[in-house]
Amino acid sequence: MKETSEQFRKTVDEFASLQGWSIAAVIRLAARHGLSASWIKERYYQRAAVKPGDIEKLETVRVHFVADDQLDDNDPKSSAAFYRERIQELSWNLEHHRAAVERMCMACAEPDDDEEATCWSASCPLRKVSPLPLRDKQKRR
Repeated sequence: MKETSEQFRKTVDEFASLQGWSIAAVIRLAARHGLSASWIKERYYQRAAVKPGDIEKLETVRVHFVADDQLDDNDPKSSAAFYRERIQELSWNLEHHRAAVERMCMACAEPDDDEEATCWSASCPLRKVSPLPLRDKQKRR
C-alpha cells in the first residue's frame, strides 16, 4: 500500500514539475476537473489510503490538463503524442469495461424474448455500473 501512496505522490510531483506549477496549483486545477481538493490532499499527504484506481483517476485528469495549443507534434521533446496515446488507451479501456459489464449483466438477467432485461438484485456488485434497470419488486416473485 505504501508503494501506491508513493506512486500517487510521485505522479502529482512529476506533473507539477513538468508544468512548472506548485503542488497547490495542481490540486486546484484537478479540483476543476472532477477531483475534489480534499480527495487529492488526503492521498498526497498520506492521510488516506491510495487505491490503484486513484492513480488512474489522477492520470486521466492529468491528460486533460494539457492543452493542444501548448503542444507541438513536430517537436520530438513534446509530450503531445504521449498524451494523445494515453487518452486513446483510457478511452479504449473504458469502452471495453462498459461492454464487459453489459455482457455480464445480460448473462445474469436471462431476459425472455418478450421481456425487457432487468437487474435482479439491488445488492449486485455491478449494480452501480449496470446498464440495466432494477427489476420491480412485483416482477421478482
